[in-house]
Amino acid sequence: MPLGQAGESRAFSSPGKYIQGPGELDNIFVYASVFGARAIIIIDPFFYESLQATLQRNDDGFASLCKRFGGECTVEEVKNLTALAADFDARISVGIGGGKTMDTAKAVAANLDIATMLYPTAASTDAPTSNISMFYAADGAATTVFHKKNPDYVVVDTEIIVQAPVRMFIAGVGDALATYFEARAAREANNINNVLKGDRQTTAGGVIAEHCFDVLMEKGVDAVHAAARHLRTPAFEDVVEANTLLSGMGVDNCGCGVAHGLQMSLSILPEIHRFQHGEVVAFCTLCQLVAENRPSDEIARVIDFCKRVGLPATLDQIGLVGDVKEKLEKALDYGLAEKKILHVEPFTVTKSLLFNAILYADTLGREARASHLDA
Repeated sequence: MPLGQAGESRAFSSPGKYIQGPGELDNIFVYASVFGARAIIIIDPFFYESLQATLQRNDDGFASLCKRFGGECTVEEVKNLTALAADFDARISVGIGGGKTMDTAKAVAANLDIATMLYPTAASTDAPTSNISMFYAADGAATTVFHKKNPDYVVVDTEIIVQAPVRMFIAGVGDALATYFEARAAREANNINNVLKGDRQTTAGGVIAEHCFDVLMEKGVDAVHAAARHLRTPAFEDVVEANTLLSGMGVDNCGCGVAHGLQMSLSILPEIHRFQHGEVVAFCTLCQLVAENRPSDEIARVIDFCKRVGLPATLDQIGLVGDVKEKLEKALDYGLAEKKILHVEPFTVTKSLLFNAILYADTLGREARASHLDA
């Protein structure tokens, strides 16, 4: 991740087109044909059997090659799919699935300098709109790769999204929850954003990040209730946009910080691997607020929100139980050495600060949970 003092210039980036609504998968070939007559379509394993027959095409001057995604965005997976796309002479890389599928499709497109179109199947991450791919090693450790441009088309079919497990939608809320707080820290630290190599966030980028938080606070609980019942309400549509477009543009134009840095640090612990990215980010957002010494009412508001929508607010809710000191120290040693975004603050970030912030955030979360049970 970029880290450093921004100069005087400002920079802003966004996907070429963002389209959201019911039935938009039906328009896939209309949109793809804008970029040429040949497409590689990388499909999540869960959807491959149901979609492959429909999307494998070689008629009317358009040809598509459907490939089943291997399940992880790894160097080897991207290398293999890049070779297949090159042999097919694909003009666009289409990703249909979750964050890892879409990150892979973005990486394939970047390798071949072709267009990208992404169809998320759940509103669980801001991966569709961002210009980054998260690569995972065999031990679960994550590495971020930046691409020179955002996806050309992001198409969100909310008829598909609303059928996803509610846990995935909630995870998307957790990922989006960090957007404003990380943007605020980056602005206060005058840290460079993710657009180019040395620019500060625009006011537009900051407004988008803040509005993302406002939408979650106003519509998040209602949206989660609707998602649990697979109902496509206006609140659901608003939070899908917040999880996907607002959060993604906030990340690109303002940058990440401690919340995502801690999530990537903790990713080396096996206990974390069964949890969604956004679930861990939500708890790490609380840790960031504690480390920043933010007002107690702001921290309490975020803890209450996490409790109401079902996001983790304690260590045991992300799989870390018992004496966790040694595990946290291992994760922080890794993160402080490898993840520069852990340092995106207007003050010096130390291992001791983060260690104590994690444990205190856990204490606050436990107290809030106990209070809820006593009520």
